[in-house]
Amino acid sequence: MVAVTSQALESVGFCRHFPRAIVFVPSKYNGLGITHIHSIQEIEHLKTLINHTARNTYKGLLYRADLENLIVEAGLGMNILNLPYSELSPLTTKSLLKAAWRFCSSNQFQLQHDTSIPSF
Repeated sequence: MVAVTSQALESVGFCRHFPRAIVFVPSKYNGLGITHIHSIQEIEHLKTLINHTARNTYKGLLYRADLENLIVEAGLGMNILNLPYSELSPLTTKSLLKAAWRFCSSNQFQLQHDTSIPSF
C-alpha cells in the first residue's frame, strides 16, 4: 500500500504521527476524507487510457496492442477486463493495462472495449 508521506501531511497541517487509517476514511465516517494518492494515480491512468484510445492517438494504439497482448496471454477472446482479476492475473505479464484491470476489479468498476482477437 502506498502511503502519503509525512511531509505531505504536515504541509496541509497534519502531524506526521496522525493515524493513516483515519486520514483516508470518508468524512461521513468521521475520517478526514483525503483521497489516497494511489487512487488518484490509478484514476489518472484510466482517464489517459480512455482518452487516448477514444481519439486513436499513437499512445492509444499502443494501449490497444497491450490489450490484445493481455487477451492472447490469458487465452480468452472476450472482455477480459470484466473477468475476475485474482483468478486470471497470474496468466499475464505486468503492464499498465493489467494495473488498470486490478484497480477496476478491486473497486468494482467495469471497462468496456471493442477489441477482439480472431480465433484460428
